[in-house]
Amino acid sequence: MVLAVHIIAELYGCNRDLISFVENLRPLMEQAVEKSGLTEITSQYHQFTPFGVTGFVLLAESHISIHTWPEYQYAAVDIYTCSTEEKANNALTTILEGLSPQKVEVKKFYRGEIDGFHPISPDRYKAGINLRSES
Repeated sequence: MVLAVHIIAELYGCNRDLISFVENLRPLMEQAVEKSGLTEITSQYHQFTPFGVTGFVLLAESHISIHTWPEYQYAAVDIYTCSTEEKANNALTTILEGLSPQKVEVKKFYRGEIDGFHPISPDRYKAGINLRSES
């Protein structure tokens, strides 16, 4: 049995305006939580001066975070959930659709593999983004 799925995404070539300010990212993060069916407990965002954002959504099922470097058109996204892999993938897809990066690098980890049983299969992801499993 696997206790959680952990997706780490590197987003390159993001629109600077979209990743520069909290007021642009907060609605996208909320949409990612809502569309994926995850449960938000609270969220916190920090606006850097003159631009750049760190945001964190605490979930009943773990967390989603984003850190941006608009000057490099780069964003780092972390999705960790003990819910389903499908929900984690849906959250990532929503964020990618909102930010439209030119290049995406994704690593997926299965956390807490118990007794060698691996019920969350990387083959289940069907949303058109090539995610690879890192064991």
